Amino acid sequence: MNKRSWFKQLDRELSVRGTPKDERKEVLNYYNEMYRDKLEDGLTEREVLREFGFPEDVADSVNYEDGRKRQRIVYREEYHDYDRDYEVREKPRKKRRRGFLATILKLIFSIVFGIALIALSIMFFIAHIAVILAGIAVMIVSFTLITQSISAFLMVIGAGFVVLAVGELIHLFGHLSCKCFKRLVKGRA
Repeated sequence: MNKRSWFKQLDRELSVRGTPKDERKEVLNYYNEMYRDKLEDGLTEREVLREFGFPEDVADSVNYEDGRKRQRIVYREEYHDYDRDYEVREKPRKKRRRGFLATILKLIFSIVFGIALIALSIMFFIAHIAVILAGIAVMIVSFTLITQSISAFLMVIGAGFVVLAVGELIHLFGHLSCKCFKRLVKGRA
């Protein structure tokens, strides 16, 4: 849409809304002056028209300021720079109310997922602690082997570190699982 068609559309919208001719001329002059000022500030024609908004909205705001009853627009025309100047957008859909049964089912599923989340968290926490304690125990036992054989000591202490690493992997996996379940419960999966 260019300047000429935007101003023509604004004039038409003001006319449809019953704005007197002298007032329409005043509004058009005001926007024409603003248009020139914005061009002097370095904006392009498209940027200026985008900043002004839809001619329908401008006409509504002019009529609303004058105390006239604002007309309700059933659909809105959306400004595009591409092939067509205007494209009709459908009315937004109304939200459907949930019934009593749907609310109860959602509550039950939330409780079930909540219990599963708590059980999973406890399971991973206990497994994490158990494996970490096992790794520490293996490392302590390895010090009893230091007097017998250095190779046995290194092998057992290495196994202790591996068991500690497995414990940390369990902790990480538990943390990630809890995050996934939380997202499922909140409905953002």
